[in-house]
Formats: sequence, structure tokens, C-alpha cells
Amino acid sequence: MTVGCDEVPSIESASVTYSDDCGNLIVQVDETITPGTCPNIETIERTWTITDGCGNSVSDTWVINVVDEIAPTMIGVPESTTISCGEEITDAMVSAFDNCSMPENIQLSLNAFTQPNSCGYTFVRVWTATDECGNTTELTQEIIVTDEALPIFTFIPSDISVNCGEAYECWMQKLPMIVLM
Repeated sequence: MTVGCDEVPSIESASVTYSDDCGNLIVQVDETITPGTCPNIETIERTWTITDGCGNSVSDTWVINVVDEIAPTMIGVPESTTISCGEEITDAMVSAFDNCSMPENIQLSLNAFTQPNSCGYTFVRVWTATDECGNTTELTQEIIVTDEALPIFTFIPSDISVNCGEAYECWMQKLPMIVLM
């Protein structure tokens, strides 16, 4: 039988039944646990030995292979969204839990990067949660940062009036200096 680490049956759940023509029976149950390749994988061997009053005995072994094939679950990963330039990108409080590993034994990492777009950029956050047996979950949030606002002037010179006949140099001196870059 193969079960997940959170589904290991109890000895009682085996519901082993037995009988003997002569009556008195002694039942002994032994359990041997052999560790697997990670903390949550193991092989459990439960052996029932039944002995009657005349010393006749029989044994049978129930082998339970315990596996961890379920990746961690993450909570707190925000949905992908679109914001405008200048808006703040909020922090995310992400955590993970697993059916076999304790939270402190789950590796949670974040990889964040930006990708340029034609009018803004995309900020990408990729969270990865890995349990003790190497099962991994990866979730991604994309924040598209767009520039939809019109540019604004930070300085506009005042209007001026020039009288007819004023020399070109006179009214040019009234204009502010404009430097083009």
C-alpha cells in the first residue's frame, strides 16, 4: 500500500481478524520503520504474529510505503495587476504550508525583476516554495506599470508684446533663455 505522509493508517485500522479451531490465541504486532530519501518518506512494515495454545504460529506483514508527492501551498501571492507610473508597488506577505513538512522546513524564495515595455515596464515577482522532499510550487505576479498620463510643463514663459518697429534684438532680450538638449 502506498499513502501520503498525512494518510498513514493506524494499526487498528487494519482490522486484522483471526481464528483457531482450538481457542486460545496470542497476537503480537511488531512495527519496523525504514527511513526513505527525505524526512517524510519511509517504509512501515507491520507484522502480525498469531500463536495458538499449542505453539503453532503464523505471521503476515503489511507493508506501507509513505510518500510525499504533494507540493506546498502558498498563500498571500497577489493577483497580477496594472498600475500607473509613480504608483507604489506594495509589498506582499507570502507564506507556505505543506501536508508533510512543518512551515519552518519549507524553503520560500522570491525572484523579482523588471522587463521593459514600449510605454512603461513589467515588474515580475516569482515566489517558489519547496518542501523537504523537493516538491515545488511556483507562483508569479506581474505588475504592468504603464505611462498613460500626459506630460506636463514645469515652466512656461510669460507672454510678451513687441511693438512694431522695435529692433529684433530688443524683443529677443525679453525672452527667457531656452536650452535644448
